[in-house]
Amino acid sequence: MRAARAAAAMGRAARLALVALALTGVGGAEAACGGRDLFPRIRAEAPGLWATIEAGRGLPHAGGLLFRLSRPGRAPSYLLGTLHLNDPRAVAVPPALAGIWPGLRRVALELAETPAALRARRAARVPAAFAAPAGHRAARLLPRADLARLRRLVAERGFPVETALALRPAVLALMLDLPACARPAADGSGAYAEQVLAAQAGRAGIAVVGLETLEEQVGAVARLPVPVERALLRAVLRQAPAAEDIVETTLARYAARDTGALLAWMRAPALLPGDPATRLPPAFLDRLLDGRSRRMHRRLRPLLDQGGILAAVGAAHLPGPAGLLRLLEQDGTLVERIE
Repeated sequence: MRAARAAAAMGRAARLALVALALTGVGGAEAACGGRDLFPRIRAEAPGLWATIEAGRGLPHAGGLLFRLSRPGRAPSYLLGTLHLNDPRAVAVPPALAGIWPGLRRVALELAETPAALRARRAARVPAAFAAPAGHRAARLLPRADLARLRRLVAERGFPVETALALRPAVLALMLDLPACARPAADGSGAYAEQVLAAQAGRAGIAVVGLETLEEQVGAVARLPVPVERALLRAVLRQAPAAEDIVETTLARYAARDTGALLAWMRAPALLPGDPATRLPPAFLDRLLDGRSRRMHRRLRPLLDQGGILAAVGAAHLPGPAGLLRLLEQDGTLVERIE
């Protein structure tokens, strides 16, 4: 999932990308995104922000996407970082996976349900877990001008406006995270890497399990304090004009296996140079990333005890002192980078 969605308008790891499909059935456009990598601009215009990003490259496990996880007396398991984006750079799995499939017993994804399955089981009304109490709806959190901008953005993203504005702010932010060009199309084309992995596992007769449910993913960020929700919606609005640039920046870091810099950028004082209002609230990211990493760690442990597992989670869950790889090391798992 997906994050961010890890955050409003960033297309990075840990995003809850299937929320929109589950609630509305709306897919993305087929046109490719046309953004530019923001890092050269950040380096030239915002030296303080650039220093923060550079420091991220010193985090534990700050590089790499595919890792071998070894425990005594067990067959090796593997952890793959993914992006919930439909770009070929994100969908293409590392070549080293080809030699891993024959020894696998199970594939564990953040969310095992497909978009079709989510659509099939969604209720006629918005599930209660996604609906905002009256005092937490966007109309109560934002001044009139910002609310009008939010309405326009919801419509531009292709979602039903009134349905979207009834959602919890964090759910709404995650839905608005991606421009339409970065989402799978309504016909199922442009699938994410997780869907590709699930299909490959099915062809190989390997069971697929989920580490979280959609309700758990949404629940992780569903009940934030009102000031955090307000700041999150404002960050969404500030980031929206640069959404395709944010997607391209994320893809460039992913292609370079530069996950430490990606995580540091997500947590930086500003996502866009010179605009601190684009900052994602730390409390939101703590729940979206760290809290969910701890839950995925708990659910991975019994699977790793069996051995022969391939787990695929958002790449932003991998690095850092609170990242999934460090949590596994603290359990006594030997972590080795493959790619």
